Amino acid sequence: MKDDKGIYYYANGKIYEGEYKDDNMNGKGVLYLANGDKYEGEYKDGKKDGEGIAYKASGEKYKEEWKQDKLIKQEKI
Repeated sequence: MKDDKGIYYYANGKIYEGEYKDDNMNGKGVLYLANGDKYEGEYKDGKKDGEGIAYKASGEKYKEEWKQDKLIKQEKI
């Protein structure tokens, strides 16, 4: 069971580096996707929850707000 800070490599190419609690992403972390996108932000119970920055492989950058893995607000920066 993961319960601290660490790096997890998923079979589909995703990589999560950050805080864990009770075997879930909890706290601050960075999620790298196989397509080159990256999300730096807050997680709760394994889901995006709070504020963060999305970096697209295309070079675009967005300030985002999430609640239980649902995008609430997005602003290009």
